Amino acid sequence: MDVRLRWTEVATPFGGFVVAWTGDEVPVVRAAGFAPAPELLAGLLRPVRSPAGAVGPEWAAPVRDDGAGIVRSAVLAHLDGDRTAYDDLHVDQPGSDFHRACWEVIRATRYGQRISYGEVARAAGAPRGARAAANACAATAISWIIPVHRVIMADGSLGGYGGREDLKETLLDWEASLL
Repeated sequence: MDVRLRWTEVATPFGGFVVAWTGDEVPVVRAAGFAPAPELLAGLLRPVRSPAGAVGPEWAAPVRDDGAGIVRSAVLAHLDGDRTAYDDLHVDQPGSDFHRACWEVIRATRYGQRISYGEVARAAGAPRGARAAANACAATAISWIIPVHRVIMADGSLGGYGGREDLKETLLDWEASLL
């Protein structure tokens, strides 16, 4: 299957934010993050492996699309303080049912709110799955749109963010300033 993967980079106060998606009229975000485009896209182009073998789509070569319509508009609106700008974006990434449940819980966490890994796990159906919820956060390919930066440790400390705790703290402070 030849699926066209398109991407754009948006300048933000926090660095370049890259978003990759498929689809035209109804784009589906496949990856997003504060990472250089080649790094982000290379991760998408490798098929996801499971014990049963390769799963996930086979993408055609990525194409830069700075028009980006709905996707770019949502990122810009989010930067302008629209707290619901990402709500209507469709997202899809490989993950277990538990990972998907965690990502839905995290997407429902609003500006200014913080939620612990344990709270995410409980809401996703695994009362003692805080570490598994942390793994779901680490496994997301769609950060900021799935706001994993809002997930913290039970003791209130920030926890990880792909080695970028400074960025996690900056994003949380920025959101608090908009309230």
